[in-house]
Amino acid sequence: MNTRNVRAGMIVGLVVGFLGVLVCASTALADAAEHVGEAIEHANEAVKHGKQGHTDLLVDHADGALRYAKEAQKLKQDEHLDEAIDELEAAVFQGKDGRTDMGVQHAEKALEHLSAVK
Repeated sequence: MNTRNVRAGMIVGLVVGFLGVLVCASTALADAAEHVGEAIEHANEAVKHGKQGHTDLLVDHADGALRYAKEAQKLKQDEHLDEAIDELEAAVFQGKDGRTDMGVQHAEKALEHLSAVK
């Protein structure tokens, strides 16, 4: 085998590998964005139901938002996701403890952070 062919093969292999990494990374980011979108929907529902006094639905939706936010966090590191998760955990805790107004406040803060995820 000639050295030129070996080098060309190595370069092609590196380029193909690099392109594969890019495709995987872009897919992960798209999946993360989808999870963030779902988390936003659930957090909005948590706020809406909490304001209506439906504590059980506040907890259910805040917990749903929390699950989606954690899935997004596995795919993408973002300080706003970290903060949103903390707020959603607090919303669930407060709701389970019967403090609906506090749960709503935490869900609203979570929404601010989720909306800021890049």
